[in-house]
Amino acid sequence: MSEGSKKATLVPLHYLSLELEQKLPIPISSAASVENVRGLLKERHFELWGEYLAKRDREAFEATRFALVHRYDGPEYGSNKEDTASQALLYKLFLLLRLLKPTRTRFSAVHIKTTDANEIEVSSFTHLTFTPPNVPDSERLNVITEDDLHRADEMSGHFLNVVDHGPANLRRAIRFYEEAYSDIRDPVLQIITWVMGIETACSDERGVVTQDQLLKRVSEYVPFDQDVYAGSVLKERHVVPELTVGAVISDVLELRNRLVHGLWIPQEWSEKVMYHSISGPAVIYADALRDAASYILRRLIVGLIVSHQKSFDI
Repeated sequence: MSEGSKKATLVPLHYLSLELEQKLPIPISSAASVENVRGLLKERHFELWGEYLAKRDREAFEATRFALVHRYDGPEYGSNKEDTASQALLYKLFLLLRLLKPTRTRFSAVHIKTTDANEIEVSSFTHLTFTPPNVPDSERLNVITEDDLHRADEMSGHFLNVVDHGPANLRRAIRFYEEAYSDIRDPVLQIITWVMGIETACSDERGVVTQDQLLKRVSEYVPFDQDVYAGSVLKERHVVPELTVGAVISDVLELRNRLVHGLWIPQEWSEKVMYHSISGPAVIYADALRDAASYILRRLIVGLIVSHQKSFDI
């Protein structure tokens, strides 16, 4: 019996452009890629956990079509540091994809190994969560494209360095950004968390920045003439207004301040309809500010990472 085994970790991705199917695999770092894994996982691979893994969960794994994949060698039996390191790597790359193109995919991982008979065995997995993240309306129709994957590949080396060894405030901002997606469904708490991320990304660890300092810092990495909806599929399918960063960022900060001090949305913001969501209900101005908060934070983080990379390269 061999001492080691060929292993892989798969992170299912559910919102990819169907045009990618014939172009995969596409590398997303020097160690991982996005691949077409259709038919690789079977319901029978999860029979060992049949007593507590629902049939719909097993069927969902079997239906996995695209995934982030990392291949590695590791001990044949038992969980080990190689498995943990592999999952940690893919989680970081998953965060990078979330920054570049937020979708409703939740993180889950499946560890597999190839037996001597060239068969696939599932050694462990994280449970699927069927409740999708409560993403802003501007992101509900998002799908990951080939351009997103190539950009992730270009940024991956430095992004991995930043999340492990970068400035503490930038790492915290990334954490706030993701936690509002993965752990928080209340839109009020989401916008508070995203604005915390904006302030954290702009801090210098010496004290609280003033609003004027904050606006100046954001403008260095997120041009104020950028339209919050410019890259949204929503703009292609619905009538949405132009909403520039400069026009709304002060209101984003004001809304957060009101909420954390026990006040509520101003009446005029509740009555001002911006557009209609994909499901039909009106999206009021306060909800549009939630669109903007997420957009500003992710663009700010990406801008800071790119800037950090340039200074590092110099």
